[in-house]
Amino acid sequence: MNRFRAVFMAVTISILTTESALAGAVTESASSGSVKERYLQYHAAMRAAELCAGYNFDRRADNADIAWIAQAKSRIGAFIDSELKYQINVGERLDLIEQAKTGTEMKIEANGCDDPAAVELLSVFETEIAPLLPPL
Repeated sequence: MNRFRAVFMAVTISILTTESALAGAVTESASSGSVKERYLQYHAAMRAAELCAGYNFDRRADNADIAWIAQAKSRIGAFIDSELKYQINVGERLDLIEQAKTGTEMKIEANGCDDPAAVELLSVFETEIAPLLPPL
């Protein structure tokens, strides 16, 4: 009888541990998805501001505002990292930035800056990103 009880307890603990691990993985995955969505939103908002509000975040050497852009991107990057707790690796960041830029360009090209999606991105930019920008 004691052997049966020991086996039963071991199996029960194993099942509970597995369920707990699975629940944690599902929560982490859902959280990771929302982190990626937020990261995409911030970069889409920056691209929308470039296309619709006249901002320029292009770091080309011939850009006269290169020092301002470097400082702005540094502040924005620190803000995003702080907000998202460094949960996205560098390689994934690059992919997400390109997705955000391309998707935003396509939407704005097709629907214009008055489209509700563009207006929402511009609102995110104005409320969360623009206050971080250095003075011109």
